[in-house]
Amino acid sequence: YSRVGRKSEPMDWIESRSPLDEALHYLQPALKEAQAHIHIEGDWPRIHASRDELVRLFQNLVGNAVKYRLPDRIPEITLSATVTSTDAGRRWSVQISDNGIGINPAQIPRHHGGRVHAESAGEGLGSTFVFELPLPFSEERTPAPAPAREADAHPRSQP
Repeated sequence: YSRVGRKSEPMDWIESRSPLDEALHYLQPALKEAQAHIHIEGDWPRIHASRDELVRLFQNLVGNAVKYRLPDRIPEITLSATVTSTDAGRRWSVQISDNGIGINPAQIPRHHGGRVHAESAGEGLGSTFVFELPLPFSEERTPAPAPAREADAHPRSQP
């Protein structure tokens, strides 16, 4: 994850569903082998982001949902996206839920001025990872990326 923001495509306006579709294409052999069920729902707007960084983010989160599954369970992975508006502006939020053992989130959303957090009902009950990216009101007003923190370069392991 220390490569985030370096040697990647510059941020540009993209269809948010495009990096997800590309990541799922790359993951097709693993998804087929695990007989994983993928559910995609919600709002997938145009966003200002680095396409290849989001491909890596989706590939890591969905790939880990398949890799870190319980041996007796077929992976059920849901990607749900929403757009919300507040006084601070609009945000695009993506939840990646699974029925496996869980993983650590990455720093890619922070590089895009967003945030990431994880939720879980308990051990063996799967995880939900939520990342949010700011949505400017127009393509002329783009967000400034948040500076990377040293702690973000080294993901912590979960118990």
